Amino acid sequence: MLILMRAQASEEELEGVRALVKQHGFRPVTLPGEDRVAIGVLGSNPSSLRDLVISLPGVVDAVPVSKPFKLVGREFHPEPTVVRVGDVDIGAGAFTVMAGPCS
Repeated sequence: MLILMRAQASEEELEGVRALVKQHGFRPVTLPGEDRVAIGVLGSNPSSLRDLVISLPGVVDAVPVSKPFKLVGREFHPEPTVVRVGDVDIGAGAFTVMAGPCS
């Protein structure tokens, strides 16, 4: 996640954001820019912090950088998944119907 700070964010506001990020087990990385400072959040699933961070003083926005469910998305695995059940291929492009009391 990338936390975008106001252009005039004070050092106290920056430290408040970094402290909250650390408190939740993530690592903040300060990224100074020409106009404003951003804080990168390193760790697994930092998007859970978005609602907490967005309300802090000095914060403009919190933008997720990576998409959820990366391993099952088309970007990581572009070809369709085909599962073979008995002699039937499910997911190979043909319409498949499953029915019964336990389906």
